[in-house]
Amino acid sequence: MKHLVLFFILLTAFGSVAQHSEKRERIKALKVAFITERLQLTETEAQKFWPIYNAFDESNHHYRKDSYERRKNTDITTLTEQDAKV
Repeated sequence: MKHLVLFFILLTAFGSVAQHSEKRERIKALKVAFITERLQLTETEAQKFWPIYNAFDESNHHYRKDSYERRKNTDITTLTEQDAKV
């Protein structure tokens, strides 16, 4: 019985990870379509724009992730005024 419960927990966990990944890819596709439509890029412009935008987006993602990790690992009970400003 314990093995069956563990199996369902693992199955649910993997399913939610897959759904998160699918949602993320869907959002990314919608964002690309929206930006392309709004900017009305020609094919030549798009070939130049998207590598630069993707590098910016990846850099921004890493910045947000690092910022989140720093906040998550900060003990606010011992936080000084100077540390809070950084």
